[in-house]
Amino acid sequence: MEISQLQTFAEIVKTGNYANASRNLFISQSAISHQIKNLENELGIKLFQRLGNKRSLTDPGRILSNAVKAFLKELDDLKRLCGDIRDSKSGNLAVATSTGVLIHILPGIIRRFSREFPQIRLRLVSRGSCSELVDMVKDDSTDLAVGPAYTQALPMEVRFIEWKSFPRVLIAARNHPLSKKKTIRLSDISRYPLILPRRDTSMTQIVVKTLQQYDLPHEVVMEMDGVENAKKYVRMGIGVAMIASYTLNHEDNEMFWCHDVSRLFGKVRYGIYYRKDKYFTTAMEQFIKFFSMELYETFLSHRNERHAPTHWGPSSDFCGVTPTLGKGDGAPDHKKL
Repeated sequence: MEISQLQTFAEIVKTGNYANASRNLFISQSAISHQIKNLENELGIKLFQRLGNKRSLTDPGRILSNAVKAFLKELDDLKRLCGDIRDSKSGNLAVATSTGVLIHILPGIIRRFSREFPQIRLRLVSRGSCSELVDMVKDDSTDLAVGPAYTQALPMEVRFIEWKSFPRVLIAARNHPLSKKKTIRLSDISRYPLILPRRDTSMTQIVVKTLQQYDLPHEVVMEMDGVENAKKYVRMGIGVAMIASYTLNHEDNEMFWCHDVSRLFGKVRYGIYYRKDKYFTTAMEQFIKFFSMELYETFLSHRNERHAPTHWGPSSDFCGVTPTLGKGDGAPDHKKL
């Protein structure tokens, strides 16, 4: 049984005879007769009976007509639904990210995306480390992941598009001894208790690795999820914390001493992870576009390349709050650690 046979049958019922159906469907009457005969043979029932020049439905034909009419309507609805999915008007989109990104970067993007595509069911999942985000993309348990660049080699299945980089900022209480220094060196930082994210995060790994590289003893007094928790304990004087600049707001700049230490530890590179063999829905593409057109265009230009690079240059756009950094933001002298 073919859909075209059912469509022909429905058109005959609608127009009353083969001639009208032939004209509306742009096929010959002999082709219509052939389709109906094959359909009757397959179903084992007689669909029409001739009454003069008109054809009327038999009782089995009338029952089938109601079922076919409902089926063709559902088929049309399905076609429209598929069209909506292609156009990103409906569907599902799963995005995994870190807590910091979820709180400080995504709200504006999600607000605009949801306003433009209200029928898309967006699912957001928060994870504490970059490795967890990469694993989710690799396992295909999320469509996209937004987070910092992975400090290790990516799995073969996963790619990373760099969006932009943010300064690493050291924060301390306003009256902290570090706030009196014009130049901050690694040896200065290592003297004070450190409040860092979990040890499996890229931030902690880079900070600890850098200090170890110069044989500088240091003490990590707290490991915790959530930048806001770190800020709370810095405010209490427990230690100093290393955070990304996008997590600072105007109130933080008034409350803390903030110092850009990117020249000591490098900037934090953020971007989007995806499986390179995954079918990209329009919803996924549109979500990337909401970060920046430059990121979207870069993604399009590399998506189908067999040997695309692991990451590409960041965008210059920035939707966050630029922190007010302390004095002495010039490059420190690593020879005087």
